[in-house]
Amino acid sequence: MSTSEGQHSAEAIGPEFRFGFDPASRRMTVAGELDAANADVLADVMATVLERDPGSVIIDISELDFVDAVSKTSFLASCVTMNFAAMSLSIVGASPKTLRACQALGLDARRQGT
Repeated sequence: MSTSEGQHSAEAIGPEFRFGFDPASRRMTVAGELDAANADVLADVMATVLERDPGSVIIDISELDFVDAVSKTSFLASCVTMNFAAMSLSIVGASPKTLRACQALGLDARRQGT
């Protein structure tokens, strides 16, 4: 994943899962299906963003169509780690169920359309 200034990186892991990070807007997008086959990849990407380019991050999951239970736990754990690392983390586009989980963990989350 490239985090060079002004460049948007988008990578596909299989036809169903995509992610990208735009350093200019500090926005990470996650789309498609997040499951056991790719959850570790997303966790690694999130750790890389934190390591290479610390600061506030918006994670847009509005195009995330499916998340299995194990992957949701892994994703939320990565979000908590990012949030505790002195970063401002916002999750946008969350479904009502994911929104409740984020809020229970003390993460700033918003439903789609807000």
